[in-house]
Amino acid sequence: MSEEMRATARGTVASIVVNTVDPEKLSRFWAELLGLSVMSSYEGEFVWLSAVSPGGPKLAFQRVELPSEGPRRIHLDLHAEDPTELLSRAVGLGAEEFEQHTIGDFAWTVLKDPEGNEFCIAQG
Repeated sequence: MSEEMRATARGTVASIVVNTVDPEKLSRFWAELLGLSVMSSYEGEFVWLSAVSPGGPKLAFQRVELPSEGPRRIHLDLHAEDPTELLSRAVGLGAEEFEQHTIGDFAWTVLKDPEGNEFCIAQG
């Protein structure tokens, strides 16, 4: 990998995502406990709370049929100005592309790190 790619292909932790059968209910619990507010919601499928600290990541809740244990229960969402470049860098470092998703005009790629932990990369 070139020095230029290493310098530009960086992501930021935008969200810490919790898989849940009821994103609305679980987000209300965490919002109340942490003193956060709901920033956005998408048709009961996703709920994002405000940042956990100034400039820090948001806590997010994603609807799934059965929240599993292990790598799919909680994962990091990384945002980058050039997600394709960050994706390439991650794969070059040993990550494996796993899934592609799109909701409306928002698209993201699910990857697995070298130990199988899942994380997502999207446009920041």
